[in-house]
Amino acid sequence: MVSFAKIQFDLEENIPDHMLMFGKQFKILNQKLNSLLQLQANAGSRNSVSGIEVDVILKAQVVKLDHNYSVLNTKVDIVPAAVTKVVEFHSFLRTKIDKKSEYDSQSFAKLEELLGSLKELLSKLGSSLQSSISPDSFSHMFSSLESTLKAALDPLLKMINLLPTGAPLVRTGVQGGKRVLEGKEI
Repeated sequence: MVSFAKIQFDLEENIPDHMLMFGKQFKILNQKLNSLLQLQANAGSRNSVSGIEVDVILKAQVVKLDHNYSVLNTKVDIVPAAVTKVVEFHSFLRTKIDKKSEYDSQSFAKLEELLGSLKELLSKLGSSLQSSISPDSFSHMFSSLESTLKAALDPLLKMINLLPTGAPLVRTGVQGGKRVLEGKEI
């Protein structure tokens, strides 16, 4: 059997850098060529390998490596693109949620102010010497309160309609002028 490991090189001969091969790569290539020669010897064919056959073997390996590299490269390029899209979408949603939260807190503050003024108005009416209120003024006061509450709560109702139907309920309210969430003071 012929082995390429026995080939001797002239030390004074200049070999171009692109022709040099690392020792491990050379050993692997040598083992492949030896196994190819052994297969040919077992099959009863010749005991030599031409330069063209070595060239074909190497080109086949290069094609495999190029294909594997291109497949891997496309898969690796997808990951950063997906991460970038997730980050962009998250930042877009975050700003939208922050704006909505700010708007809702302003609406809630207006509602608290309205309820405070209503409480003050009712306490003034109760403590005044005039204990009778005309039905028209009372009706007008409650209709204006109803329209104001409806206008203030309209954005909240729209937001609630956007929530999924399976979402758990969270109860909020006002007790004694303090915001309460599920029985805990905020």
